[in-house]
Amino acid sequence: MSWKLSSTLIKLRKKHGDIFTIKVGSKTWVVLTDFNVIKSAFQKNVIEEHKRNLDPKNPKDFIDKYLIELEVQKDNPDYQYWGDDDLLLHIYDFFLAGSETTSSTIR
Repeated sequence: MSWKLSSTLIKLRKKHGDIFTIKVGSKTWVVLTDFNVIKSAFQKNVIEEHKRNLDPKNPKDFIDKYLIELEVQKDNPDYQYWGDDDLLLHIYDFFLAGSETTSSTIR
């Protein structure tokens, strides 16, 4: 990223906060400027909702499967790093991978 673009995004973040949209040509982009904001949103909304509605006999998606396996492995020392933070990193990886795939497809 060029210095000019970086400084422009910093100014926009100061003016509009950690999440904002910008229009570049005919496209509108959502800018997420802070991992902790993304983490907080997913943790409070997505993960907590999955925990409340989890049916171990009928997992709906990756998050459900992860939470089920987390419970199965809770006493296994090889899985001590598992938890919400690790799950959030996986979700973030999926988000970035999906964004790149979408971006490449649109081009």
